[in-house]
Amino acid sequence: MNKFYLGRLGELLTIQYLKAKGYKLLIHSYKRAHGEIDLIMQDKDVLVFIEVKTRSSKYFGEPIESVTMHKIQKIRFTAKQFLIEKDIHNKEVRFDVVEVKLYQGKNAKFRHIRNAF
Repeated sequence: MNKFYLGRLGELLTIQYLKAKGYKLLIHSYKRAHGEIDLIMQDKDVLVFIEVKTRSSKYFGEPIESVTMHKIQKIRFTAKQFLIEKDIHNKEVRFDVVEVKLYQGKNAKFRHIRNAF
């Protein structure tokens, strides 16, 4: 499976995983010129911007390791664009990372890191 489809599968599985925990999906794949946010969800009264990192092997290390400072800056900037575009003020927001491990022959394993950055 190529990188694009693996990432998309991880996002779809994460949506199911978080919906089962009571989250509400607002936007899947919010894209702007300078960045992208994989998922924007609602957790009770909190607006959550979620970066999903999916791996199919241990070869490239833990998924969280690929969330670099540059990536964090892009996500924060894009989240700010979203808030301005939607005219959202005085709303509690959170930035999470969800790791999805899809190792051959095994069920997906999730690690949800709240307030990751």
